[in-house]
Amino acid sequence: MKAIVIGGGIGGLTAALALLDQGIEVEVYEQAHELKEIGAGLQIAANASRVLTRLGLGPELERLGVAVHAIVMRDLHSDRPVHSLPVERSDATPEAMTARFDGTFYQLHRPDLLGMLADAVPAGVTRLGEKATGFVDDGAGVTVTFESGHRTRGDLLIGADGIHSRVRGQLLGETEPEFSRIVAWRALIPREKLAHLDLEQDCHVWLGPNRSGVAYWVHGGELLNFVGMVPADETAAESWTTQGDLAQMRRSFAGSNARLQAILDEIESPFITGYYYRYPLAEWSRGRVALLGDAAHPMHPFLAQGACQAIEDAAVLAHTLASHLADGDVPAALAEYQTRRIPRAARVQNASRTQEPVWHMSDPREIVQRNRTLASLSELDPDAKTLYGWVFSYDVEAEAAKPLRDPSAVLRREEARRAWTMWATLLRPKDLDRQHHGIREAYDRFLLHNFPPDPTVSVEDSPVDGRTHLRVTAPDGAGGPTLLHFHGGGYLLGSAAGSVGLASRLARETGGSVVVPDYRLAPEHPYPAAVEDAVASYDALLGRGVDPATILISGESAGGGLAVALAMRLRDLGRPMPAGIVAMCPMGDLAVTGESVDTAAGVDPISTRTFLTQMATSYLQGSNPRAPLASPVYGDYQGLPPLLIQVGENEALYSDATRMADAARRDGVEVELDAYPDTVHVFHMFDFLPESTAALERTAKFAGRVTALRP
Repeated sequence: MKAIVIGGGIGGLTAALALLDQGIEVEVYEQAHELKEIGAGLQIAANASRVLTRLGLGPELERLGVAVHAIVMRDLHSDRPVHSLPVERSDATPEAMTARFDGTFYQLHRPDLLGMLADAVPAGVTRLGEKATGFVDDGAGVTVTFESGHRTRGDLLIGADGIHSRVRGQLLGETEPEFSRIVAWRALIPREKLAHLDLEQDCHVWLGPNRSGVAYWVHGGELLNFVGMVPADETAAESWTTQGDLAQMRRSFAGSNARLQAILDEIESPFITGYYYRYPLAEWSRGRVALLGDAAHPMHPFLAQGACQAIEDAAVLAHTLASHLADGDVPAALAEYQTRRIPRAARVQNASRTQEPVWHMSDPREIVQRNRTLASLSELDPDAKTLYGWVFSYDVEAEAAKPLRDPSAVLRREEARRAWTMWATLLRPKDLDRQHHGIREAYDRFLLHNFPPDPTVSVEDSPVDGRTHLRVTAPDGAGGPTLLHFHGGGYLLGSAAGSVGLASRLARETGGSVVVPDYRLAPEHPYPAAVEDAVASYDALLGRGVDPATILISGESAGGGLAVALAMRLRDLGRPMPAGIVAMCPMGDLAVTGESVDTAAGVDPISTRTFLTQMATSYLQGSNPRAPLASPVYGDYQGLPPLLIQVGENEALYSDATRMADAARRDGVEVELDAYPDTVHVFHMFDFLPESTAALERTAKFAGRVTALRP
């Protein structure tokens, strides 16, 4: 098998090494007349350094790279710490490296990395000064032509020729990349000029309004790499090599803290980088041609994963081609490469892009919310395994060796797989761009489109304290029970309007009415805002003359946890208690310690450890994650009314549900726990699932028993 690689950058040369390591012949073509990189830095996290080490570059990485201890984020103006992400071992505690990400996080001078790759590729493999003009895939092989008149033929072609890839243009059609509207001032400063500064062997990040500064050591610690990201309208240049105006750069960072100013003072000749990106592609390969690196997935710099993802591509490409050496089915190998890589690279692309508004917040209130959220994150995730482990701990070769399968096949039944896919595809890339604002809109769109209200029920708004309270009443349901139902969404998402579909089915089954209140959401309104609003909603029902003996409080997901927390709060306030509680797939532990969070990884497509932690910390913002009104698994259940808990056996919050049931039994509360196999989180919403109908029928029977009001 012979591979032709267009592009002699980091991705192309890593691909050459990986392919050669598998016994595959390689030719690399680079249009430049010499292999060189712009004099700047990059970061090679553990997910990529493991690949390079396996390819024999470990000693060179140790010699020329700088092993990072932590990524330390500070306020750009005050220099006060905002967040610290431990990514590597320190000299004092080498065991910490294995405990975190099983690999070294290196900071490198780009020319150093390119040089070590070029030196490792055998002589004669790379041809310089050859600009590809086109290719022909005739089904039996690929022929590539060059401006020089040279032609070559191989079994496959890999386009590793960057964001403006000619291979990509011919393969998928010419489209312009997106301009991020961010440019970066870049410079390298010799160590001797900064001897007076206390700059540890960390990655230093300064977060400021609409801008940020990053500094870290490269080239064996002899050079400090500085990157200052600012809005593009502050400078006209957008190229990789344009020399910038020194005075203009300093104006961009006027008012910065003393350490950052001292770094800026030592810069003599900055240059400017414009950042371009693409949204994730639906395909990377056709026939015998595939893309790799920036040709496939150019991304924002905020996770420092651009080069890392190209290195991962190279490892998976080599693995999949090697697995097809016996049958020689190159198109099948490239299709497998694409299938394995697109979900991973797309997730990294999306996460990298959506970090920009977090770094560059300008609203003082949002900055306070962000910093409080990061403080909670430091408590819940001190080793950064949750927030960044999915990036840095990813073992690309182990993942490449796993059998390919439809991800939804973790569930047995066709209708359950349909629900799984609906959850998995809820968010589109552009929904993520506006952080929680965009995710909220996407979540409501998902609910309103897929789960409209039953047309036979009536819906009216009965506001409380200016908040929407939708009363959904079944036909002839005036004499039935009243359910005060709280929507889910991790205290970050959801609305009364979005929950009307489920509420209407609840009303039909119970023969009564369901009141769905809006409650204040995080991060704008942190804990205990939701509990306070829940109490006000309950009090409003009592104020309208509703007999508490006819009321049940219920909720799904975070709303299920909120329903139990409300009952605890009502008891402590001495309020009349409701007749019962219904918790559907409850989120009851904001410390995210449930065993099922990890055992359901890959099975539950929506309640991932990362997402649960992000939602919890956005709500907590420094509050105790084990406070009972935030996390009722830790609460006292004495004096609570009968409790019905319903949960899917293979969802991430299964442990939350079972622990809440155990705590209730411990405290003498009547509790029923219904566990449903082979289903998804909040299966109650999916009206085509038989377990949804069964669960709502059980809820109706429970409501009729505890209120003595029959449907």
